Amino acid sequence: MSALKQVPLSSPWLDEREEERVADVLRSGRLSLGPTIDEFEEAFAAVVGAPYAAAVSSGTATAPRRSTPR
Repeated sequence: MSALKQVPLSSPWLDEREEERVADVLRSGRLSLGPTIDEFEEAFAAVVGAPYAAAVSSGTATAPRRSTPR
């Protein structure tokens, strides 16, 4: 059996503005569903040319769920 290889990951890089925005959210006590999410969704929708956008916790959070087993 071969040894597992590590995949190198880069360190996060945030500039001062991004650090301040993160600190603002942490200080607000609203880690989800706060005004920053609304601002992000509106800005993201504008950048991609969509009428709206929805921030989710992960890609699988948007996957439809079947109500009956296959």
